[in-house]
Amino acid sequence: MQRFLTGKQEEGLSAGTVRRIQATLRRDLNDAVRTSLLPRNVASLVTPPRERRAEFRPLTNEQVRKLLEGVEADRLSALYHVAMLGLRQGEILGLRWEHIDLEGRKLAVRRSLQRYGKAFHFDETKTARSRRTIPMPAPVVDAPRAHRTQQLEERLAASPAWEGGAWDLVFCRENGHPLHGSTVTHQFQRHLERLELPRMPFHGLRHGAASYMLMSGVPLRTVMEVLGHSEIGTTANIYAHLAPESDAGRGGQGGGLIWG
Repeated sequence: MQRFLTGKQEEGLSAGTVRRIQATLRRDLNDAVRTSLLPRNVASLVTPPRERRAEFRPLTNEQVRKLLEGVEADRLSALYHVAMLGLRQGEILGLRWEHIDLEGRKLAVRRSLQRYGKAFHFDETKTARSRRTIPMPAPVVDAPRAHRTQQLEERLAASPAWEGGAWDLVFCRENGHPLHGSTVTHQFQRHLERLELPRMPFHGLRHGAASYMLMSGVPLRTVMEVLGHSEIGTTANIYAHLAPESDAGRGGQGGGLIWG
């Protein structure tokens, strides 16, 4: 149980969200204990996760370029472009094609994909404000367009083995089945190591997006709306300190490739 909850936080879920998952499990397991299905409630024995304050720096302009160029051969390369828009990992994995308007250059965040046990589920977004529409800058929109063509080819190749019909996910396995968040995280870590880039959690791309927007002069309230925060204070308290002090000595902020 401890490993499961820790893994959820490593996938990018906040400590508060993980604590809510623990509370739900604790309540359900209490029912099982009361009906003698279980001898004890293991969810009550684990240590609740603490909020982790990011101690890494966002990627520089050169590092962002190196990452995006370095993952071009990856069938999920478009996922990294979308991650640069500041979505949570579950929101990225929960995107359906109906949520992406390639011509209008925008995407809609409507739900989050989560896995409980061996089953995948669409969850409601973290808060009401997390349901949002995000513009896709020109450097980003071409990636999901190419990805859609590739996915259609995979669908034809899989034919009857294709499992994505009911899901209609933008990012999925080659047979259309949902992706596990830990798989994406581990793949991201391998890319960072291979490209000799600073190690960071997948959620670091979301932190970077906030920093890039701030450095590009995007108003704090707009950054709040893009990230899906409920309160502007959350945006300021968590992300404002991540903005690079200046371009000097850092090769320019990574936002120039996305938000510039």
